[in-house]
Amino acid sequence: AVTITAQNEKEGATKEIAWIQNNYPGSKVLRFVTRPSQEQKVYDIFWLKLADGSTKTVMFDISSFYHK
Repeated sequence: AVTITAQNEKEGATKEIAWIQNNYPGSKVLRFVTRPSQEQKVYDIFWLKLADGSTKTVMFDISSFYHK
């Protein structure tokens, strides 16, 4: 998972989208969910459609800013 460090959810969400745009230019978010884990971490899971038409799943560890 990609760890995102932020002070609050707004900043964290902005960083997630920036990471996706930088690493997968031209991609579109098909859907995403937020899931807690048994290790007391929280993840956002994004399903992407990439510019070439393929799909990719990306997980972000959002524990540092979840509910802040």
